[in-house]
Amino acid sequence: MKIELNKQTGEDKMNTVKEMVKGIVTDSTGKAYGSLNVEGLYIDVEILDMRRVWARIDYLVRPVQGSGEKWVSSDRVTQS
Repeated sequence: MKIELNKQTGEDKMNTVKEMVKGIVTDSTGKAYGSLNVEGLYIDVEILDMRRVWARIDYLVRPVQGSGEKWVSSDRVTQS
């Protein structure tokens, strides 16, 4: 996800998680999915939450099959 800056103030246009969620593609149930790149191996994941950390965005992801949750950089997740 690309972070856009306000041309007048130079501030990040996405100020809240609610605004970030608008940029995520969801299915008919409202859930967001992607593929997580783990050293060249792509794992299908559900995107559960998002957070802004300095100038990057992280996703809380859970594998579609399997268990566990992990915060990862949005750069490692491609939209399905």
